Amino acid sequence: MSVCKACGRGIWFITMKSGVAMPVDDNPVPFIPGAGKRKYITEDGCVIEGKDWHKGDEGPMDMGYISHFATCPKAEQFRKRGKRDGKNDGG
Repeated sequence: MSVCKACGRGIWFITMKSGVAMPVDDNPVPFIPGAGKRKYITEDGCVIEGKDWHKGDEGPMDMGYISHFATCPKAEQFRKRGKRDGKNDGG
């Protein structure tokens, strides 16, 4: 496990299918696949849309991780400038 340099919360990295390492919150959460628009990341690097599972919910439940970019209060400082505002850093 690692620690987010910005907020100090526990994170770890999942290698996405694209080969990019995605920071995720350190605890997996239960979710219902296909039932919502929230994105969950599986240990094998897949992204699945669904909704949070709550006690009493029916239907298949799976476990996934939430991108730390979605929960970190300081995530903006890690976004790539060129992707955010359309500018290129020149490098």
